[in-house]
Formats: sequence, structure tokens, C-alpha cells
Amino acid sequence: MRDKTYSDMGQLASQLSNNDLEHLINIVAERLDVFVGCVGRHQITSRVASACINGPLVQVNLQLADLDEIGEDRFVRMGLEAWAEKREAQS
Repeated sequence: MRDKTYSDMGQLASQLSNNDLEHLINIVAERLDVFVGCVGRHQITSRVASACINGPLVQVNLQLADLDEIGEDRFVRMGLEAWAEKREAQS
């Protein structure tokens, strides 16, 4: 039964317009977290802030992107500092 449900979801997803997908992402944004990448040994994630149409694509905006500087995020800053210390120690 579960395989059929996933198949149905796949068919539904392929029928969504970009406007529908944008709206759906905005509805569930509070339930989404995005892995951005690693800085040193720190894994950076961010909550989804919103989605919007950007040309032919749906753009997903992260709360992390709302900062003036990404280093304003405490965890990103800690990762950058640890990475810089490691690079300096290797020099």
C-alpha cells in the first residue's frame, strides 16, 4: 500500500505548477530545515523562511540568508573561527 501512496505522491508532484509548489513550500516551511554544508567540523543548517518564483524556478529562501553577514550566525562564526585556526596551525 505504501508504494502506491508514494507513486501517487510522485504523480501529484509532477502535476504541480511552480506556483503550486511555491505555495506548498510556504505552507510547510516551518517543518523544513536545509543542510547548507560544512565549515570545518560544524554542519550548517538553516530553517526555510519562504519560497518564491524566480524566473522558471522556485527559489527557497533560508533564514540564514536573512542575515546581513552569514558570520552573524553564532554556529557559522564558530565554524569559521575553528577553520581559520586549523588553517593557521597547518601553516
